[in-house]
Amino acid sequence: MAPDKGKSAGSMPLLGAEEEWELLLKIRTGDMNARKRVILANSGLVFKWAHHYKYFGVPLEDLIQEGQLGLIHAIDRFIPTGEARLSTYATWWIRHYIRRAIANQSCPFHVPTPILASICRLRNLSEQLKAQLNREPYFEELAKEMGCSVTHVQTLKQANASTMALHECYGGDGVNEGTSIGERIADDSQPTPLEYLVRNTLASDIEQWFLLLSEREVKILRMRYGLGGQMPLTFEEIGKNLSLNRERVRQIAQSALKKIRKVF
Repeated sequence: MAPDKGKSAGSMPLLGAEEEWELLLKIRTGDMNARKRVILANSGLVFKWAHHYKYFGVPLEDLIQEGQLGLIHAIDRFIPTGEARLSTYATWWIRHYIRRAIANQSCPFHVPTPILASICRLRNLSEQLKAQLNREPYFEELAKEMGCSVTHVQTLKQANASTMALHECYGGDGVNEGTSIGERIADDSQPTPLEYLVRNTLASDIEQWFLLLSEREVKILRMRYGLGGQMPLTFEEIGKNLSLNRERVRQIAQSALKKIRKVF
């Protein structure tokens, strides 16, 4: 249920902890009026996060709608215990729905959430520094604030530019007027800046995960998933290389993956 467009996020009635808890309990019994009140009271979160991600090539109204769906999903799943507020739980779902919409609508391929988060953080820092310095910040200044390299900032900037909506049209220059971005994308085999960023970020993450594992575990995972440019091998093929039986290789691989999952 979308909020009344005639009202701003700041005019929505906020709920105290006790009132919220009582309304959430009523929702569990099927009270639709209570559900509507909780949705309206928390719509400010939706507006906040929709505006947070408004520069990623998806119309703001679409982001608000997706965020609203995330809020409704959170309300339906939240179990009131009195120990935590709904807003804390709903924030994750609102951001998840908005980021999913950006990943699905702004690019022809999936954009991992950490990449979107980094791009968004860079944009916010850029706007803050611009206001402080009265000029566009240099890459070095952004890199210092981000805690990363200048090259990484440049790649994020390029990746952000590549997330423009493909249906957007160029301005009236007499030549490209009415031509969408998607219609002018070159058909080549080179990765886009965003694809390059995704690949390198994933490779870096994998190497960090491998620091948690033993040398044998790393070797088995590399062979199993074909990392490093080699062909993926079956458990039986890996066992022959390491003088282990197939079942033992499978057990080691599963144990290694469990160790990695614990960091999430």
